[in-house]
Amino acid sequence: MPELTASDIRDLVGNSPLMLEIGANDGCDTVKFLEVMPGATIHCFEPDPRAIKRWKKNVKCDRAILHECAVGNLGQKVTFHGSSGVAPRHMVPSPPPSCHLLEEWDLSGSMLAPSRHLSYSPWVTFPREREYEVGCVCLDTWAEGALSKYPFTFTVDFIWCDTQGAEGLVVQGGIETLKRTRWFYTETYNDPLYAGQPTTNELKNLVAKLLPDYEYVRQYNDNILFRNKALT
Repeated sequence: MPELTASDIRDLVGNSPLMLEIGANDGCDTVKFLEVMPGATIHCFEPDPRAIKRWKKNVKCDRAILHECAVGNLGQKVTFHGSSGVAPRHMVPSPPPSCHLLEEWDLSGSMLAPSRHLSYSPWVTFPREREYEVGCVCLDTWAEGALSKYPFTFTVDFIWCDTQGAEGLVVQGGIETLKRTRWFYTETYNDPLYAGQPTTNELKNLVAKLLPDYEYVRQYNDNILFRNKALT
């Protein structure tokens, strides 16, 4: 199945969308979005201090705003299980993007403890010294303040959600914001990688229960796309 590209997103939302990138890591995708959508405003969320450091180095545009926290269903400190390890040589494309040049793999960290991930990618490790206490926000609570400068009837054009298993928590803590969101794209697995991660069908059912105006559009590898019928 194909990947959803930055150009595909532009075709859905135009050149100047309001976007949320939940799980931005080092900003590789952020940079692509900004290049393809020159008028975009992107609020990025990332809790891993290693990725935050690289994001600040990679993203040089004031239309991308970084929030150094996780997103879930709790407004408090949580334990973030940071990943480690070194990517095998066969996984590194040529020329490699910056995320494949890591001395230490930090792309698999999650608020949820790893489960099947430990056998799915045994080279990815989750050492105790990479557990961080990080801030966590509910999307709705954050939006009440951060998006207050926009009109009361603000619309988020697109949410890109890559939270390594915590996608159900993002939905639970962001119902009102998601009601004002046109497109929601999120990672998901039929066979979960983290303890407490919903399966793809469980996530679809959760969205259907909490967001009745949402319609499942299609699968993109390990991601799925929803559209808000009330806004699209």
